[in-house]
Amino acid sequence: MSWKIVGASAQGTTHAANNQECQDANAFWSVGSWFVGVVCDGAGTARFAAIGARHGARTVVERIAAHLASAPLPGSDGPPLAGTDQARIGEALAGGTAPLVAETNEALIDEADEALRSVVIEAVALARDTVLAPATEEGVTLADFNATLVGCVGWHGGGLLFHIGDGAAVALDATSLHVLAISPPENGEFAEQTFFYTGSEWREHLRFTPVPLGANLIALMSDGAMTFGIAANRRDVDRRFFGPVTKFLSRDGVSPQAGSAALLATLSSPGACRVTHDDKTLLWAYWSTGDAPESETVSGNAEESRRTGE
Repeated sequence: MSWKIVGASAQGTTHAANNQECQDANAFWSVGSWFVGVVCDGAGTARFAAIGARHGARTVVERIAAHLASAPLPGSDGPPLAGTDQARIGEALAGGTAPLVAETNEALIDEADEALRSVVIEAVALARDTVLAPATEEGVTLADFNATLVGCVGWHGGGLLFHIGDGAAVALDATSLHVLAISPPENGEFAEQTFFYTGSEWREHLRFTPVPLGANLIALMSDGAMTFGIAANRRDVDRRFFGPVTKFLSRDGVSPQAGSAALLATLSSPGACRVTHDDKTLLWAYWSTGDAPESETVSGNAEESRRTGE
């Protein structure tokens, strides 16, 4: 059993018409039962929006992955926690047979959740601190790299969604497509206003949503993909889109590479572009009973997704 992960970022028609690159980006990492994924959407008003999106997605995933890889819990795939009873937390997260009463199990998982939140905060702070490094022009500020951020740290049996700005994250039962947890977009006073990991108030707008037991499908979407990925009630996925996509991508015979190419074609299709002219990103992660290969950190925008599919 392992995670099957498929991601694609498609250039919107507005950017294509203006000869501008895709300003969405996605990145992911998976080893064992761990999954880390991030989608970023660069702000249209930011000079270096695409760079901010790519840097945010890749840096946050790499930092969280490094933490998880360097300090795993003994005998489990649960979160590493400094200064805690790691063996007992590992049993709680893995659903093991240790004699833990329900109240203790819940307390240990809450402790793991808090530890993961600290890791995510550290990773986002690192992305902010380093995004200006490549800049060579004078007067460049963090606002020139503005991008939203939506992500997940998941493992078999649970996880944690994290989110700044618009876009959406959902945790579902893959068979019924019933939504078990959702992180909706956050907009400001006006519909076109949102918040960014590069913004000065990023901590106040960083939101966390636990992924409950039973969720075996995670979907991270930029606001472009949200337009047809999330139902009008903002509580469910749109099954007209997610049903066929999940049925196809979850097939044993569809490799992640083939799935990414097919997903990119869907996001770039005339039908999708009639719904929105914006860039569109979907990162789809399914806890599969098959033996999908472990994934190192992978990141992509529209051009990288196209090359992956070739």
